[in-house]
Amino acid sequence: RTNNVTVNVQRSAPLIKIQQNATIMASSDADVPEECAACGKRGDVLKKCGACKLVKYCGSACQRAHRREHKERCLARAAELFDETLFKQPPHEDCPICFLRLAPTELGENGYKSCCGKTICNGCLFAIGSADNRLFCPFCRAPGFDDAEEHIGRLKKRMEMDDATAFREMGTLYFEGSYGLTRDAVRAHELLQRAAGLGSADAHCQLACIYRSPAKYNEKKALYHDQQGAIGGSTSARHSLGISEFKRGNFERATKHWVIAAGDGSKRSLDSIQLAFSGGVATKVQYENALCAYQKYKDETKSDQRDEVAAFMQGFDSNAFSREFT
Repeated sequence: RTNNVTVNVQRSAPLIKIQQNATIMASSDADVPEECAACGKRGDVLKKCGACKLVKYCGSACQRAHRREHKERCLARAAELFDETLFKQPPHEDCPICFLRLAPTELGENGYKSCCGKTICNGCLFAIGSADNRLFCPFCRAPGFDDAEEHIGRLKKRMEMDDATAFREMGTLYFEGSYGLTRDAVRAHELLQRAAGLGSADAHCQLACIYRSPAKYNEKKALYHDQQGAIGGSTSARHSLGISEFKRGNFERATKHWVIAAGDGSKRSLDSIQLAFSGGVATKVQYENALCAYQKYKDETKSDQRDEVAAFMQGFDSNAFSREFT
């Protein structure tokens, strides 16, 4: 143990070397002047390698000169850092009315309100609509829109405020050609790109689907958007990553993705782990972890109002219900 940085000797030699270098850098930062990894120059104005964060340089010339020597360690550490981010359990949102955890977008159990930009669970949308017999927004109390033109106008106002979900909603409407809009795939793609740039995980997921379509097939871009979507909390993107890893024979990584997605409410991912367990490529512990994570999600999202809506919606399109109460 050196300066509270522990090297795990059970790991592979390259990773041990990386951690040892990290330990050295931690010691250097605390005890001695910083040093350029290429020329050895010391000073206070050195920049870290943007990929691995392990070494520092006094300028771009030194970084280029040191690249051949540093490349292997850099790529290994950068991949490790990326996986730490990719396999981290993403944050989840709560309904602003009942304060219970929201279901993932793919399940169609929430509705986006274009009046105030809030995403509200169907339980609260249904309860307020039933009590008032009118479609007031449960959050801001604005009346529901009378026609498609008013809804489009509200979305445009939200877009002026850089509302990522508003951009995604508008992109979806253009892609579907609904609410009086002419179907325009190019415009839809532009709006979804903007939504993704503003942080919409669901927009990333939709873009990944677009890049897997025959018209725009680009697996590299699809993988990128699935990864960004998964990091942001899209269960569909996470499930898709699991499928991609499974097809490559990376069963351990596939199972990791599916366990996380199951904990965020993806029944598809839970079923995938069950099949992987039956086929001998997932362990009993992994399957049990997925079951426990999924059950925890169900407990955190359960309410009488939501159960009432679920019973009411038997045989109906849940996404259509959300739109109706939006």
